[in-house]
Amino acid sequence: MKKKLLCSVIGSTVLFGGVTANVSALVLEEVVVTAQKRSQNVNDIGMSITAYSGDTLNQLGVSGTDDLAVITPGLTYTDSGAGTPVYTMRGIGFNESSLQSTSTVGVYNDEVATPFPVMTNGPLMDIERVEILKGPQGTLYGRNTTGGAINYIVNKPTEDFEAGTTLGYGNFNTSEVEGFVSGPLGDSVSARLSFKTTQSSEGWQHSVSRDDKLGEQDKTGVRLLVAADITADIDALLSINVWRDKSDSLAPQAIQQSYQKATNTAITDKMEQYWSIDSSNDSSAADWTEGYDHKVNLESQAVSFTLNWQFNDNLKLTSLTSMSKFEDDGSIYNRDGWGGAPVSDPEIEDLITKLSVDGGFTPESHLRNSGYTQAADIDAFSQELRLSGDTDQLTWLAGIYYSSDEIDSTTFFESGLASNTNNAGGAFGGFQALNYLTNQDGQSWSVFANTEWNLSDQLKLTVGARHTRDEKDFEGCTSDIYGDMSVLFATVFGSGAVPGDCITLLADTTPFTSGLTRNSIDEDSTSGKVALDYIVNDDSMVYLSYSRGFKSGSFPSLAATTGVQLDPVVQEKLIAYELGFKTALFDGSAQLNAAAFYYDYADKQLLTKIPSIFGSIFTLANVPESDVHGVEFDLQMQPMEGLFVSLGGSYLDTEVKDFTGYTQTGLTAVDLSGSEFPFTPSVQFTAIVDYERPVSDKLIGFIGGDISYSGSSQTDYASKEAPLNSVFELDSYTVVGLRIGVRSTDETWSASLWGRNVTDEFYANNILKSTDSIIRFNGMPATYGATFSYNWF
Repeated sequence: MKKKLLCSVIGSTVLFGGVTANVSALVLEEVVVTAQKRSQNVNDIGMSITAYSGDTLNQLGVSGTDDLAVITPGLTYTDSGAGTPVYTMRGIGFNESSLQSTSTVGVYNDEVATPFPVMTNGPLMDIERVEILKGPQGTLYGRNTTGGAINYIVNKPTEDFEAGTTLGYGNFNTSEVEGFVSGPLGDSVSARLSFKTTQSSEGWQHSVSRDDKLGEQDKTGVRLLVAADITADIDALLSINVWRDKSDSLAPQAIQQSYQKATNTAITDKMEQYWSIDSSNDSSAADWTEGYDHKVNLESQAVSFTLNWQFNDNLKLTSLTSMSKFEDDGSIYNRDGWGGAPVSDPEIEDLITKLSVDGGFTPESHLRNSGYTQAADIDAFSQELRLSGDTDQLTWLAGIYYSSDEIDSTTFFESGLASNTNNAGGAFGGFQALNYLTNQDGQSWSVFANTEWNLSDQLKLTVGARHTRDEKDFEGCTSDIYGDMSVLFATVFGSGAVPGDCITLLADTTPFTSGLTRNSIDEDSTSGKVALDYIVNDDSMVYLSYSRGFKSGSFPSLAATTGVQLDPVVQEKLIAYELGFKTALFDGSAQLNAAAFYYDYADKQLLTKIPSIFGSIFTLANVPESDVHGVEFDLQMQPMEGLFVSLGGSYLDTEVKDFTGYTQTGLTAVDLSGSEFPFTPSVQFTAIVDYERPVSDKLIGFIGGDISYSGSSQTDYASKEAPLNSVFELDSYTVVGLRIGVRSTDETWSASLWGRNVTDEFYANNILKSTDSIIRFNGMPATYGATFSYNWF
């Protein structure tokens, strides 16, 4: 009990790469993880795993999965600009903003998959630890984990009463309250109630065109866990998670115009008159159209039930059942980074009158260039059954898995003041106001098995496989709200489109017909792993592994003029070879883990363009051949009593071997062979230092810091034939965090002061071409504050 509360109060114990500091002795403490769905010492597992304790996440300022990318070498986060986060592990990512797009990096909560990346936007609360598994994990974690898996382990109900609360306050008038109550409800039942809320009344972004701010937070989560020992051999855990997010949606910074003035001078003259460009390295500088409530409106409910039946000492049945629902009730996103034009301008009024046949378009105060209003419903279900057992020489696990999900989404795209969407109807008219609608039903079945054979006292063989059947049924189209494009398509193409109906041209009809595009995917895949672990001695091991993973095919959600744009991509395949070692140093006061790996990557999925009668238009595509080379290391040391040091780094070399496609600004296809992967820095490095010592009989002081470096990367494909446009390069950056505080020796309270990004380093995580501008999404500036924690036990 005391050891657990020590970690809870200090907030200075670091789990990184699988080891943690024991502040009372110059020996690194053993860390137990469940990466292979059973408890193991992390240094006995032949794979690359990075782990952090929940307290370390708190002190490093990790409030969501996106923050993990700042402190984890090999992992990156990208803001898609439409609410869907993009996670990339060792270069393996899927830069697509559709709600139904699945990630190459699976996110799990107590082994239960979070089906879609947008559902990972909730707050992290009451976390015991997070385990980050790198490389394909398709054998034991079967939902599209070609890049890796992030598994959150939450604190469980306790047999004795415990409670705690943490109060925090920081700049931008931000307050945070987190707490839990845990204890018995009876002889065999216990429960734990956790909550967290983050509120701020001052935005951290400022408009470059007027006196306005954006970036207020309003996020709350609640979780209830009920654990029961049904019999001596059967235990169960019920988990109910609810969260909502009503925060401001962040605005991009416009750094360059990307339109040709000759295209439509009536529009571009007004754009140049009112829109502001700010390419300075000011994290807070941005802009958004006045008169729009730029907020997200997200809610999520998830229920899971875990049942364990221990038949005997060597055989156990586990059942994992999960149901989840996600709602986006009209989130509004800005996608141009400029402030728009006021409707009070007589020339703007005249342009608005020409927008539609009946002149019915009435923006509240300003005409915008590019923005989205998004609404969606996601319903998901999953069921896993597995048997596990062991003998003297063999540990095994086998099971079946089923999941189903349905996604309905409607996206309202508005581009009233835009040069390249207002050409059809004279001075005004065209694709200014569109709804694109999608519905996807998906089902997945799989069977899997994993075995570990102790061939000798020193040699272990791991063999695993999973066979999966994925099916998706899709419907989608684009409708023209104000009627201009319906009239145009009916006149020019004879499509029969009428205002309000689908205008998407069906490619397989002659003459052209507008309507709902329907398609489906049926795919089979077999993931697998073969690994050898060699125990050199009590302190060291070497491992060699071969693994294969798949990510299922995917449909896009786009403002599609033709049905071809909504065609799916096929499943991608990744074959990984990894060689690594794990060794204790200096009589156990240090641990060094390192790995080298090579990925053979086939049919990588990406968002790109294809030619059409409307010019180049967006769609999804597969990159036939790519590869990745890389090395990683992590080193933890306790050189003296009370001092803990953790160092970690990665180097990646990515290359497209065969692909003809489009750059973000390109109008024609080019050979992109030789391109690096977007959002993949060659070098990342993290250092964490914590030191504590008694300052009196009743107080212990602690001080710590962390440094995270990320090298430069690119957000577009490029090659010798199409060199990278420098505007799409993300500069390298270094983020520094500091903390200092005291705690009571009786482990009941702690107080600290902290700062994150204390040097106010500028950095961006995405740069992309929007309708008429090139925009970037920036990280937060310097933040600082104070935290107080109190525990009852």
